[in-house]
Amino acid sequence: MDTDAEMTWLPEADLRSAGVETFKRDQLFVMANGQYVTRHVGMAVIECGEFKTVDEVVFAQPGDLSLLGARTLEGFNAHVDSRKERLVAAGPIPAARVRSAAFRGVTRFGGDHCRLTNGLSLIQNRHRLSAHSCA
Repeated sequence: MDTDAEMTWLPEADLRSAGVETFKRDQLFVMANGQYVTRHVGMAVIECGEFKTVDEVVFAQPGDLSLLGARTLEGFNAHVDSRKERLVAAGPIPAARVRSAAFRGVTRFGGDHCRLTNGLSLIQNRHRLSAHSCA
């Protein structure tokens, strides 16, 4: 598991065989050695033992590492026990309190309008994957 990676990287062949489709094309990433690369990104349900989340996943190419990213760990509500080399539940999930108008499907962030996607289209493209590093 690599908690320094922002996103989860899994082999493109595994993602494609699970039916994951490209959601974002040619996203720019900087590798640990400073090299810039572009990779496609998809959406998937990622499961690791008792943990499950929906997240963006990077289509890793030959030579890329398979990585469990920080966003996936946050979605799992888990942290890494480095001594035992396993995931551990992080406890209750904090809920944010909105002080202004209640969030009812439309809100503003920096002047931009953000809308919730219809639940059917969110569910439509979910695919189940088992993460590789789930010992």
